[in-house]
Amino acid sequence: MGSAAWLELRQSLAGVLRLARGDRAGLLELDRSLEGFWHSFRAAVVAYPLYVILTLLQVSEAKWAASGALRILAVETIAYTIGWTAFPLVILPVTRWIGASSASSTSWSPTIGARCRRVR
Repeated sequence: MGSAAWLELRQSLAGVLRLARGDRAGLLELDRSLEGFWHSFRAAVVAYPLYVILTLLQVSEAKWAASGALRILAVETIAYTIGWTAFPLVILPVTRWIGASSASSTSWSPTIGARCRRVR
């Protein structure tokens, strides 16, 4: 990713953090165009290494022995991909139908959801 992409990612992350805190003004930080929607999936690539580390810390030795590292990482990677794509791709036509233009924030929902699950 070029420097412009990193700046966009940084601005979007700031917006998502504001949304996670309940500040609606966080939407102003997001590129709410269709192009911005697709660009927002870059966050999945950036967050994936941390997801793998957290997954490695949560799996017990018995599960490693029973399933093996490759199977566990494959299943977790598939779940990660589905988690990042299912809801945004389902909600995109809905946002078009109702005339909403903030679809880019929906692809960040796994980030917010993961944060909430880790806090509990």
